[in-house]
Amino acid sequence: MTKEAGLIIGQDSQVSEHPTKRRIEFCEEGVSTMCSFYGVNKLNFEQMLQNGYTEISFGRGPFGFSDEKTAKHIVAFAAFFKEDSPKIKTLEVRKECGTFGSYSEGLSERKYSSDKYQKTVDQFKLLLVTEDLAGFIQRFSWPQQ
Repeated sequence: MTKEAGLIIGQDSQVSEHPTKRRIEFCEEGVSTMCSFYGVNKLNFEQMLQNGYTEISFGRGPFGFSDEKTAKHIVAFAAFFKEDSPKIKTLEVRKECGTFGSYSEGLSERKYSSDKYQKTVDQFKLLLVTEDLAGFIQRFSWPQQ
């Protein structure tokens, strides 16, 4: 397990080994957003598992927060970790707050180094829960397609 994968990052950057049920539900809503509005489904996550990814950190940014420099916030986030790989692959939905409301940049797939990943988590104050990818796939309530 990577150092980043073992952490559950909160708004105050405190590490919690056992997230609350409420926090897990809040973070799962990020994955639900990807599925409901951006075409992500169980097969996308199963493909990550087949490609050797073993862990997932999923969640989103806190309500009302956006990066001060860019006015962007992350409403859905899933990061995938491989055992011996320095690269972290993510699925993200970013929104930007504009003068006349906010608009979505849509779903994007990104790759991060450990440092860039941690910078993104900190920059957007992401609330994340980390668990075994195979277990997540089985446990998550996937929306009906």
